[in-house]
Amino acid sequence: MSILIIGAGLSGLSAAFYLERLGYHPIVIEKSSRIGGRVVTDKVKGFLLDRGFQVVLSSYKALFDIVDFKDLRLRAFPQAALIRTFDDEKIISSPFSLPFSFNSLKSKDLRSFGKLGVLVLKFKAGLLKKELLHAKTQSALSELSLDPNFLNRFLVPFFRGVFLSDALEIPLYRFLTLLKYFAFGKAYLPEEGMEAIPQSIREKLTKTEFLFNSRVKAIDGSWVILEEGNALRSLAIILAIDYPSIRLIYPQLPSRESCKATYFYLSVPKNKTGTPKAFLYLDGSPASPINNFSFPNLIQSSYAPEDQHLISVTVISKSWQKESDLEFFVKAEIARRLKLDERALKVLSAYNILHALPSQKEDPPNLKHLEGQIPMAFAGELSSLPSIQEAILSGKNAAYEIHNKLIK
Repeated sequence: MSILIIGAGLSGLSAAFYLERLGYHPIVIEKSSRIGGRVVTDKVKGFLLDRGFQVVLSSYKALFDIVDFKDLRLRAFPQAALIRTFDDEKIISSPFSLPFSFNSLKSKDLRSFGKLGVLVLKFKAGLLKKELLHAKTQSALSELSLDPNFLNRFLVPFFRGVFLSDALEIPLYRFLTLLKYFAFGKAYLPEEGMEAIPQSIREKLTKTEFLFNSRVKAIDGSWVILEEGNALRSLAIILAIDYPSIRLIYPQLPSRESCKATYFYLSVPKNKTGTPKAFLYLDGSPASPINNFSFPNLIQSSYAPEDQHLISVTVISKSWQKESDLEFFVKAEIARRLKLDERALKVLSAYNILHALPSQKEDPPNLKHLEGQIPMAFAGELSSLPSIQEAILSGKNAAYEIHNKLIK
């Protein structure tokens, strides 16, 4: 019998990596035909299309405990986080990372960054009270008296792109955990796209067996029953799948709100665009369908053919995602912002992801009661925050949890 890992996303791969180090030969069961979960990259007409806007942060220590920094051939966004707001084309540079440009910051912005920096440092040092940590982010930030323009034009749309919902509605400790990674890490893209991360982890697995195109129908004691009728007996189980998938196995579990997101990838000839910048473009206006967009090929030239730019667009607004002509409005908005002929824009792909993330307003439900006669552990969004670092860490924790239960 083997330890079965259900799900070949980052948390499942991380669990397999650490189980191998502990001497086990796990089996990973994956419903799709490839590894990576949410972290996959499609190759379309010479372009690299990540399924969703994602970056690698140098502060992801758990990731770089597994993957060699050099293997990913990373290139950084300029000055870690360089933001341009739409309304007045203002550039905001992150003072959390050096070097940075004081010229890009107004005194109000600098004071707001400073207040946030102090809050993050107190969080890292464990100096914040439990009541504050579990309060809504909005109430905690209101006490800091941040500049309203800084809050609404930069902080809210930036972290709306991270949590795929209003970041001010989530518990403060969740907000600060991810803010900490951005504050103390530079943002990168791998040369081969974000899927290079799971591929790099898989290359290090020498004792793990993969079962692809295999969907779990039920778990009965030590038996994992697949939809096609096969059953595998397990020594222990790690569930590293999304919440809708675990509810298919355990229908009695309560529902949990999903955050939906739509991502567009557009191409435009370089001779039609002028000179775009390698910024993350943010839009805090509810009138715009776009939350943020960027040019991945300006970070990694491998993302697009030599004569083309690639534009990655994120749409988060619930009302806009219901719009039947969303593609039309996105193209029109991009053309207007970049001052180019809309006819030059070509839509390469659109990803309408119904469960991009679970809502972060509440902690994941406690699933410990699902454990039966054999050890069981949970990883990924079933136990952690939405980030690469947290996914890798949750897989590691699940592996050691199973090991400790087995050796008792």
